Amino acid sequence: KEGRHDNRLLGIPGNYSSGRKDIWIGLSSYIFKDGFNNLIFGYGSQSDRYLVGQNASNGFFYILITSGLIGLFIFLIISFYILFLFLNLLKNFNVLKENKLINHYHFFSIVLLLFLFLRLIVENTFTSYGLDYLFFLICFANVFNLNFKLQNILDKNS
Repeated sequence: KEGRHDNRLLGIPGNYSSGRKDIWIGLSSYIFKDGFNNLIFGYGSQSDRYLVGQNASNGFFYILITSGLIGLFIFLIISFYILFLFLNLLKNFNVLKENKLINHYHFFSIVLLLFLFLRLIVENTFTSYGLDYLFFLICFANVFNLNFKLQNILDKNS
């Protein structure tokens, strides 16, 4: 069946994004609209639904439209910190194995965090409160605590 059905584009030639591209174009027009204030601070929680009638279908657009550049900057700082934690754990993986600190739930936490970050490209996932957000917090706490234990061991050995 060609045309719109339940807010999803079906059977239209050249449509490869399930209508996401149209949503992103619609949200992009609001980023610079109505002055500099909305670019810096955003439009507020769940404003994507108010502005274009559905969710942003992209975590970065969602953060930018709801929290502005300030929110996006804070999110990027948190993301780079998590990347730093991953790289630190990877660099010192032998120390983790020798001290038997790494468990199956640490691997699960790392894999789930990577999945959630990749999913941000096509969904809001943990950027709005929900089960994904709870999983994100639990997994982040696991990785943070593992890194904290690793740092204590590295500090004792140096």
